[in-house]
Amino acid sequence: AARDALVALSAARDGRVLAAALPEEGVRELYASGLVRLEVAVEASDKLAVPPLVGFVMNRVGNDWMEKLLYELFVSNDETAEVRQLASLLDQPLDRVLMAASLACRLGFAKKKAPPEAAAAAGQAEAGGAQARAAGGGLPPLSASATSAPEFMAAPEGGGEVSPRDASSGARIALLVDSKLAASLMMSNLAAGLKQHAVTLYEVGKIPAESLDAFLEAAAEVERPHELELLEYFDHAISLRIAAASLRAACPGRPLDIVRTESLRELGSSKLARLLGRSYGLAVSMAPLLSHSETVFTRGTGVPHAGPLAPAMVSPWARLALYAAVGAGPPSVLLRRGTRLRSLPAPLASAPSVLLTSWSGETSSAKAGGALVAINELLLLSPVLVQAYDAAPSRAAQVSFPLRAADLHPDLLSLEVAANGAGGGGSAEAGGGDGSGGGAGAGSGDASGGVAAGGAGAEAVAARVVQCLRLQGTFGFVQLVRLSGEWVPLDLHLGLPLFDVALCEEVCSSIQRDGLLREAAAPALAAAAEGWLGRVIDFAGAHSRVADRAAGRNDTRPAFCPAASAVDDGAAAGAPLPLVDLIFDGASIGRFDEAEHRC
Repeated sequence: AARDALVALSAARDGRVLAAALPEEGVRELYASGLVRLEVAVEASDKLAVPPLVGFVMNRVGNDWMEKLLYELFVSNDETAEVRQLASLLDQPLDRVLMAASLACRLGFAKKKAPPEAAAAAGQAEAGGAQARAAGGGLPPLSASATSAPEFMAAPEGGGEVSPRDASSGARIALLVDSKLAASLMMSNLAAGLKQHAVTLYEVGKIPAESLDAFLEAAAEVERPHELELLEYFDHAISLRIAAASLRAACPGRPLDIVRTESLRELGSSKLARLLGRSYGLAVSMAPLLSHSETVFTRGTGVPHAGPLAPAMVSPWARLALYAAVGAGPPSVLLRRGTRLRSLPAPLASAPSVLLTSWSGETSSAKAGGALVAINELLLLSPVLVQAYDAAPSRAAQVSFPLRAADLHPDLLSLEVAANGAGGGGSAEAGGGDGSGGGAGAGSGDASGGVAAGGAGAEAVAARVVQCLRLQGTFGFVQLVRLSGEWVPLDLHLGLPLFDVALCEEVCSSIQRDGLLREAAAPALAAAAEGWLGRVIDFAGAHSRVADRAAGRNDTRPAFCPAASAVDDGAAAGAPLPLVDLIFDGASIGRFDEAEHRC
């Protein structure tokens, strides 16, 4: 039999023959002798499934085209996509993608999905073979170490056909997470069975909807530990489990993928835009993401996104626009790159500590008395936002939104009208050439002077922020800090907080309560995020134009490019750099030009 199989192989034009056309006993003998190797025939119309990785050991080369293509194939694939569609999406020759798909199947990383009819026939044939072997006939199956060929053709998870909704373009939901969360899940002591899903998320780039049930089952065993130093890792896993289960419950019938943002960004902007447009109808980011370099910006892709649409939304401009819109916030100074300070302004010098945010989004805190060295070192590399801060846990709060109807107060309508009528909380053109006292910064500060006045609680301050910025159509949380006995907004995050279990549960409960992920609510969700981005764009553009006029430049070049790429390299790539130093004194924005503080 082995000789007959070898003769048939030698007679083949390209040395390839379908295994089913050869004597089974001969193929087994030749394979055991190492005289033949198995390949998986993949056709352009085939569909692939990528199950959780088991026993996978990372050994990336980094400069191999096949390795790069395999990783792109993994993160782009879903079980409704044909290989020819993946080749078009990745802008790769079909032959090359077929080769990569065949290799992935041969290595056991992927499986070909059998049509329902073929899967049923294969099941019947396997049952007949098992009966024959039980009666004493036939050959024993190949060992797992020899080949996994019988598993190359896998029936769809759960059996049966893919539903029309699953197969429709844009039906899926992407829950976007960063590499830190993926690494936290890989701790072996979180729960039995969870590590393989963590490795899949890190290496494949996502936990697909078809594996979500198994992931949730493994994550259900995670319980909070008594050791405080390990609490962060367990909270990440628990929050992710809550978020995934809630999103799926809020959108019944829509597949949910948990996707690592770094894998998406490695695709490049054009491939990413095509992938989002083809496969996803909604994106939800964890908030906040680890860094701007891992943030996926979706403006221009047509996909509604509860998260950052463009780099401006995660730049220091966004914080200043927030403070100008509501007329409250910690005293802050935005300094240009190259500025040198010899002393802090009075509002910052009297604070317990200062929060330093570079243009790339990296944050750190320092005692106000010793912060000058750190500030001046950062200013050598990028602009820096310096803010009054209190690092004590009792001085920080996070309040989720959307709010309950009872939390929306009629007396805030005048605040909202005043802020909107002032040009979106940031136009400084009306205040003269220097931008020091006019425009919406001062106007909205006057209109919203009660935001932090009178010792309002954190919830009341957050309610005013959300209603002023018209964020009831989306979800996230407001970060607040208590300074001089008053709560003031520090930052605003759209998306799901996966660092705090209680906060995550609050946001997920609000999503369910208000039906924010229903198809009918998609326009409101998109409009809320676009409205906030518009405010930031107006604010940044207005202050950049003011700086141009102050410097005697009257050209008409746009100060800001709103159509940001999905993979801009950090916030600075899509937001204008500050041309003058700005200060927020707790009520309004102005130019910071006090010479006594400069070197």
